[in-house]
Amino acid sequence: LDTMPGGLTNKNFKMTLADGTMVAIRVAGRGTANYIDRPAEKHNATQMASIGVAPEIYYYDPKTGSQLCEYIDGPTMHPEDFQTRDEVLADAAHVMRKCHDSGMGFKSIFDPIAKINAYRDIMDEHKYEKRYDGWDRIVQNLEKIEASYAQNPPKKTPCHNDTLAENFMYSGNTMRVIDWEYGGMNDPYYDIACIIVENPLDEKCEETLFRAYCGGEPSDEERARLLINKFLVTSHWSTWSLVQICYGKDA
Repeated sequence: LDTMPGGLTNKNFKMTLADGTMVAIRVAGRGTANYIDRPAEKHNATQMASIGVAPEIYYYDPKTGSQLCEYIDGPTMHPEDFQTRDEVLADAAHVMRKCHDSGMGFKSIFDPIAKINAYRDIMDEHKYEKRYDGWDRIVQNLEKIEASYAQNPPKKTPCHNDTLAENFMYSGNTMRVIDWEYGGMNDPYYDIACIIVENPLDEKCEETLFRAYCGGEPSDEERARLLINKFLVTSHWSTWSLVQICYGKDA
């Protein structure tokens, strides 16, 4: 049993069976079931496995989120891969397009604004008062976006919603996406925004990724939706990080 690096909330191991089959083991982090819909994750990840986007699940504990799944024997991507390799940007865009265009129905909804409000409730329950500078402006802009979405709601598709570089496995021929804990129906531009924000990409890399995703020159509306989702990604994950600290993680 070998410990695998990475994972902000869980512990991961690689196990080799007697017949040589390699299995990835995830031991879910304490408290994660409070804010991650585990049964929905199993359903969503299984759907993505059926079209070759995600690894196959062998066993899943819906109460905790611990699982045994297919071990992907290929390099884990890192921010520098997205920052320096056009083929990584293009194939990441294409695999996300395959997910978004699959027509599948995920069992959960991923609403970044609702997520942020849920995290605020958790912090209030724990009487945890730390906030980042600019918090009031974040809340004001979230209210503006929420009002705009009420008038012009974005199309919802299956989304991963946590497209860190380390959640992409790339052999050079096939791109696979792991860790569907935050999967749910959402605005697909959120996934692309997350790649841009989390890696982070410069303007040239961002344009390469977005043009590959759009299949050419993005429209003004596509660029506007990407901009909104870059703000939502930043707001969501910064608030998520406060919840992790609230639960005892290092700052």
